[in-house]
Amino acid sequence: MLTKTVLSALTAALALTAVPSLASAGGGKGHRFDVCQAVTCTDAQAKQVDSLKDAKKAATKPLREQSKSVRAELHAEMAKSNPDSARVESLRAELQTLRAQSKAHREAYFAQLKEVLTAEQVAKLEQMKAEHKKNFKGKKGDKGKKRA
Repeated sequence: MLTKTVLSALTAALALTAVPSLASAGGGKGHRFDVCQAVTCTDAQAKQVDSLKDAKKAATKPLREQSKSVRAELHAEMAKSNPDSARVESLRAELQTLRAQSKAHREAYFAQLKEVLTAEQVAKLEQMKAEHKKNFKGKKGDKGKKRA
């Protein structure tokens, strides 16, 4: 149940960073959502948004690296013929902690972002977020659901 809640929160948060219909084709993995392109920021707002994104990226880099490492450890443990259940649970708990920390960073970023944007821009962003959530609800199947 907690995993489903965490995944729901992540999906909602990602709605602001990965709306495919509004994504700009860029380098790296897939498409990235450009807030200022979607809500038509002023030059000053664009600079502030870029600064916020850069700060968030730098602050969350250690969390992303640690999450990647823990997921690899969990995958390796699960690939064993007889995985250590205590180790698996420990790694899962560590991943949940890292996800919660990442979520806190995202929430702080979005709160700061809302301070930069006008009320109309925030409303448009919220509408897009709701549409994204509606369009992608259930698209990932049963990923993340705990098996009985």
